[in-house]
Amino acid sequence: MKKQNLINLAVTAALLLPMAASAFTPIPQGTGNISLSQILQIIINAILMIGGAFAVIMFVWAGIKFLTAQGAPDKVAEARNFFLWGVVGVAVMIIGTVIVTIVANLLNGSL
Repeated sequence: MKKQNLINLAVTAALLLPMAASAFTPIPQGTGNISLSQILQIIINAILMIGGAFAVIMFVWAGIKFLTAQGAPDKVAEARNFFLWGVVGVAVMIIGTVIVTIVANLLNGSL
């Protein structure tokens, strides 16, 4: 079973690597000064890209589990858990993004 977990981890890392590389947002050009809200926005964008890719992988994995369950109650329950935790992960990402954005706007004085 450990070999299968290692293979799953390697496949997940290979799928997330392009998303992580494209999540980089260059520092905005301007006067050379960068505000705290701009730094937080760059970090938020990177986390959302990686988290979104992970959520898509979770949903695809849950779909594969549903298709291969063949009506077995324990396998269907496992697939539902994958789907449920994928939804929970997306909800946490959205709530976290809202909280960090509000705090950044308060610190920047734009609210």
